Amino acid sequence: MIQIKEIDEKSFAEVSEAYNVYRIFYGQKSDIKLATTFIYERMKNNDSVIFAAHEMGRVVGFMQLFVNFSTVKALKRFLIADLFVYEHTRKKGIATALINKAKEYAIENGGKTILLATERDNHLAKKLYHKMGFNLRDTARFLNYELTL
Repeated sequence: MIQIKEIDEKSFAEVSEAYNVYRIFYGQKSDIKLATTFIYERMKNNDSVIFAAHEMGRVVGFMQLFVNFSTVKALKRFLIADLFVYEHTRKKGIATALINKAKEYAIENGGKTILLATERDNHLAKKLYHKMGFNLRDTARFLNYELTL
């Protein structure tokens, strides 16, 4: 059975390895110290809320939510910045359980929408998001820019 729990100061380190694997998946170098520090700082500074998925007492995935606001629509929303399930535990409903937890958390905390992004060729994720009621936003209207500091 899958259990979803919000991490805290006693449990943040258990997500670090999953977060490190997630970063590697997206082309970053393995750095468990960086992963642990980043997760700890997000939790300590209340920058995000992080949920860990457990199966038989082991972390099998995680999700990180950030609060976000739409100034145009004047509403609070949440961004699923990270959603990861270990490959060997996929297709068990873990990602669905994590997203359902995000919905529950967002509603309890005044959120009106949940945002997320995925790579264009991540067909399994796109299928799941559509099945769970997410609508693809037309992103062609806006260009995204980044300034490295």
